[in-house]
Amino acid sequence: MDSKLLVDNIIDKCATHVSLRGMIEEFRLQAENETDKDKRKQIIRRGVQCLKRYFLLIAFACYLDQCDPSCLDELETFQAWCVLRLE
Repeated sequence: MDSKLLVDNIIDKCATHVSLRGMIEEFRLQAENETDKDKRKQIIRRGVQCLKRYFLLIAFACYLDQCDPSCLDELETFQAWCVLRLE
């Protein structure tokens, strides 16, 4: 959970430009209020893209947290790390 808090803090510090969590919430609200089916699908797609980005930031923070800086030569890639944690 520390990785999520780290990512949230970074997002908050960057919020003067773009708030990823704010965008996720905004897309959710827009989708709930949109009556046009095609526009709603597009809004949902954009919201899901933001959720994926948020998830990857949290996962990458977890990966970095588990990395031992003294073993960088033996470090598995982020992609390999993710494959081992498909849950």
